[in-house]
Amino acid sequence: MSSTGILEDVGAFLLQRWSDIGLTIFTGVLTVVAVLTLLGSIQGPKIVLLLDDLIEVPTKPLSRTKPPDQEFHELMSLELPVVFSNTGPRGGAIRDIDIVMVEPPSIIPTTKYGNSYDTVELKGRMGEVPYQPKYFFGRHNVLTIRNAESVGLVAQLEIYLREKDKDTRAPSNTLLEIQQKYPYFKFKMRYLTTSGEKFVQHEREFSIRPKFIP
Repeated sequence: MSSTGILEDVGAFLLQRWSDIGLTIFTGVLTVVAVLTLLGSIQGPKIVLLLDDLIEVPTKPLSRTKPPDQEFHELMSLELPVVFSNTGPRGGAIRDIDIVMVEPPSIIPTTKYGNSYDTVELKGRMGEVPYQPKYFFGRHNVLTIRNAESVGLVAQLEIYLREKDKDTRAPSNTLLEIQQKYPYFKFKMRYLTTSGEKFVQHEREFSIRPKFIP
């Protein structure tokens, strides 16, 4: 056999080998794409809460004396940003967003009026624009979120300080005195997110340091 024929045979062999290798690689790529597509169709939303563990919020407590048909109390308002982000391939929903206060305690014993106590109560709401709330704490609520979307909200917390007999007496403590004893007000945010065909419960703790302004 001539050298030319040998070279032609070697070239044909190498070409066939490279064709086989190319086909194998192409088939592998198609398989990976198919698997990723299948996983994407199976996986649901991946919703996470983006919230700082410690937040400093300026506030100005307001004392209320008793007008007709109302009560003695002291009020502190706090606002903080909250972001939910969905990194999953599908849209989902967040349900029953709620915030509860852990510290200071809801009942603070006092001796000013004998054996009595002050109460600390949290009320709040959340919305996309301040003072236009959509979601009230302690009530059923639903927030939808598309895939690859982040939703920014503003939480408005109102902390009320009252005496046990709020209709006749002002609280023995002040919110400033309480903040001096509890520099960081601790909270828990609870909510449900969609995962497949069910809801999953989440809970996140965070703290606020009220910064009193004159």
